[in-house]
Amino acid sequence: MPRQIRTVTHHMFLAAAHGDAAEVHRLLDAGVDPRGVRGLQCRSLLHVAHRIGDLALIRRLRAAGVDPLTPDSYGWSAVRAAETAGAPAPVIDALRTAAPND
Repeated sequence: MPRQIRTVTHHMFLAAAHGDAAEVHRLLDAGVDPRGVRGLQCRSLLHVAHRIGDLALIRRLRAAGVDPLTPDSYGWSAVRAAETAGAPAPVIDALRTAAPND
C-alpha cells in the first residue's frame, strides 16, 4: 500500500480511537474506504466504536461494509470489544443490529 494511503488510514484509525467522530466523518466524506482501515492487532474502526460513541457514525461504518464480526488478531469481534470495554447499550445494539446492506 502506498505510504500516503497508509498515513491517511492510520490517521483515521487514531481519530476513531481518540473519539474524534467529526474527523472520521470528514475522512469518510473525502472518500476514505473504512473497510481497509486497521489499527494495532488488526482492529477495525468498529473495534474502537465505544470510544467514538456516535451512533450515526457506527451505522455509517456498518453501511460502508465494516463488519462488526470480523475478528482482530486476538479473535475478538467489535461487539466483544465493546462489551468488554463497558460500552453503553446503544453502542452495543448499533454494532449488533443489521446494517442497511445486510
